[in-house]
Amino acid sequence: MFELGLLLLLLVGGGLVLSLAFTLLGVVFKLILLPFHVAFWLLRGVLGFALGLVGLILFLPVLGVALPALILVFGLPLAVIGLIVWLVKRSTVHSA
Repeated sequence: MFELGLLLLLLVGGGLVLSLAFTLLGVVFKLILLPFHVAFWLLRGVLGFALGLVGLILFLPVLGVALPALILVFGLPLAVIGLIVWLVKRSTVHSA
């Protein structure tokens, strides 16, 4: 019975040692690969920013044409309605 307990103790201890060894090995590999992960994320961020900037620069002429059109389409009717309301209100105030 003593030998069985000793065998069980050796197996559990060996399993713990192997588990710790593989964990430390994983940590070492993560630390080795960390600069590459950081470089990848930085490169991805810089490339995304550059592509967004290029897209914005390419979109500015479209925005320069679209913005006045939007102002004409939406702003002009609102201005006309506002002018009519103002004129009606002005005429009712002066007539009373």
